[in-house]
Amino acid sequence: MSYRFTRYQPQYRAEVVQLQTALWSPDLALNSAHLTWKYEQNPYLNEPLIHLALYNERVVGMRGFCGAQWEIGHTGQAFIMPAAGDTTIAAEHRRGGLLRQLLQFAHTDRALTAFPYILGFSAGVPVYFCALSEGWRVIGTYDTLARVAPIRKLLKSKTLKNLARRVKHFPAIDKLLSAAAQLRRSPSSFSHIQISSNPRVEDMASVVARTDRPDKIRQHKDSDYYAWRFRSPLSRYQFFYWQKTTLEGFLVLQQSLLPTAGPTHLIDWAATTPEVLTELLQVAIHAVGLGSLELWAATLPEAMVATLHKQGFTPAESPLPNTTYRPSLLGQCMNATMFNGEWRLAERRVTEVENWELRMICGDQY
Repeated sequence: MSYRFTRYQPQYRAEVVQLQTALWSPDLALNSAHLTWKYEQNPYLNEPLIHLALYNERVVGMRGFCGAQWEIGHTGQAFIMPAAGDTTIAAEHRRGGLLRQLLQFAHTDRALTAFPYILGFSAGVPVYFCALSEGWRVIGTYDTLARVAPIRKLLKSKTLKNLARRVKHFPAIDKLLSAAAQLRRSPSSFSHIQISSNPRVEDMASVVARTDRPDKIRQHKDSDYYAWRFRSPLSRYQFFYWQKTTLEGFLVLQQSLLPTAGPTHLIDWAATTPEVLTELLQVAIHAVGLGSLELWAATLPEAMVATLHKQGFTPAESPLPNTTYRPSLLGQCMNATMFNGEWRLAERRVTEVENWELRMICGDQY
């Protein structure tokens, strides 16, 4: 098949929204809102940076680049490095080489050479291996930690495996578990921790500014970023605030709004002391109840990893049988002046995951 590749234009909006029913949601209005938020209202790019594949002048493929600002430790240097994502190929055009052609089209887009690197947080198996064959590099895996409620661990045990297999398809079981989760209450000893569905963006940014963050490549987080980030139409966010007089810490949980929501994700936090963070974790775990809670652990400080282990977090099991694929941060250098040398930003090696501060909020899928 012969395809034509082009940058996104408003005339393709309706077709993009329809194509993304395969990835975002089956709801066209929700997809339209997501396109507006993620690409048209992105505070770091002046216009949507989306590549499209056309067949007979109809959109059959898409790959987007979501803008994000990164800061380099305590140097004060900041860079825009977009994250590639939302790669979707129409069902009837898969397995014919279109995905590779769509990725190769990026090398013809001069707009991408304005950025030192392009990142990838959400590559599934096909995109992952295709990207590596096109020159992308694996910066590091996420090493996800997960906490599963004890009752769910029991249902997954070998002893009850057959029983769980028989009852898991009954709607009544899920209703019972959901009803039990609704009975949870925050521990009375943590009355200074408030739970809200609204982000306090100015206060959150202030806590981040007062926190001694690691001297690594990390996402820039100010009030403007938070105000935009938590408007994602495909996610539900829950905010936990530790405050007696002033706000001393916060923690953010995310869950998909889609019917197949999956686990809850611990995507971001900041705390002025380890004790504040520990209390926030305890209340968040209590709030999740019988659900599963996950976060990225690859770049966490050892002390926090130890705290998470005490709270019942263990390495997440991969649902995929392909052990050669591991969800990872990928990177690509599009700037020819930087490509021949070692990948660096402010004397930090980009290809070493230890030089990054990674949290799920960095990923474009949360």
